[in-house]
Amino acid sequence: MGSLKDGRTEVYVFFFIEIGMRRVHLAGVTAHPDSNYTDVFDTILASERSNVIRTPARVPNANAFAEPMGAHA
Repeated sequence: MGSLKDGRTEVYVFFFIEIGMRRVHLAGVTAHPDSNYTDVFDTILASERSNVIRTPARVPNANAFAEPMGAHA
């Protein structure tokens, strides 16, 4: 963690994409992710019986919809 070379702070963003509707829903932002950050969302998704599809991090072909979101932040 910490500052990037250009002085910006690195943050982790948790968001959902409705691919068919092209809508993005911001669910959380933190500069210091810990188990609480992910546990809260795991609990919410489990309670809603959501179909979660996990993709590998930083793999542009697997994250074709999500990667451009980070590039424009």
